[in-house]
Amino acid sequence: MQAEYSLLCRTPEWELFPVCEEEKIAYLPWSPLKGGWLAGRIKRSQGPPTEGRVSWAQKIGWQETNYDAIANEHTWAVLDTVEAIAKETGRTQAQVSLRWAMQRPGVTSVIIGARTMQQLADNLAAAEFSLTDEQMARLNEVWLRICSFLSLLTTIAPTSGVPTSNAIPLQFSRSNLRTRSENS
Repeated sequence: MQAEYSLLCRTPEWELFPVCEEEKIAYLPWSPLKGGWLAGRIKRSQGPPTEGRVSWAQKIGWQETNYDAIANEHTWAVLDTVEAIAKETGRTQAQVSLRWAMQRPGVTSVIIGARTMQQLADNLAAAEFSLTDEQMARLNEVWLRICSFLSLLTTIAPTSGVPTSNAIPLQFSRSNLRTRSENS
């Protein structure tokens, strides 16, 4: 199964991952660096980048990696955590972000979108190390902060005109954020 999945896009954990696990289907995420957001080049203090995928998305109004759509406190908290772990491990932020995805249960590999040989070499180096359980927990914990906020909302109302009484209740817990080693 292929779908977008990264530290900034974890919605597949809500429905796709459980189905894949139940049906014994491997999960192959694309955009594990969220169009460059998790590569370490985008900084809160610098504003929108002038080149790359995020700049392109900004120009055409594509919401998937658009700076205005993604630059929020949750994103900055995730990026701060990735940066801290990158410094601890002596790895790049891209490597930490890719490694996190690679260590998720059910993920067999990741689809990368390197544009240069330097990016390719950096991305491939993510296969040369592992994050500790503590580091994985910290990366998961930063996501739980937003999930805790979302859980205050009792339902998500569909935008398709369906009455809100048919909205889907969301429940978040630490149990569906286990690392591969915790599942073993």
